[in-house]
Amino acid sequence: MFLGSPLNGSRAAVNLARLPFGKTLLGRGVHEELLSPRERRWGGQRELGVIAGSVSIGLGKLVGARGAPNDGTIFVDETRLAGISQHLVMPVSHTGLPFSKPVARQTAAFLRSGKFID
Repeated sequence: MFLGSPLNGSRAAVNLARLPFGKTLLGRGVHEELLSPRERRWGGQRELGVIAGSVSIGLGKLVGARGAPNDGTIFVDETRLAGISQHLVMPVSHTGLPFSKPVARQTAAFLRSGKFID
């Protein structure tokens, strides 16, 4: 289960990395995973669900999270990944994802049944 995870890279991270000390701020792990383009696909044995936010409020807007649907930090299309079981977009910001009761209910439903609530 992922909440607002940039599974297909992050345009905000790419833009931040272009700034002085940006790569240092992001750290090595982020550099390797988000700034290096590569084809990604879920091939695990278990169901994988992803919840993306659609309320565009957050610091990511300062480094380019604008234009397409996003949660203020991560674009919705960056949370999609080939091979996942289900993808759900909810009206919440990136920072709000782990604190949202509706997101918690959807997460619990997915962990119980492998499906989000309709």
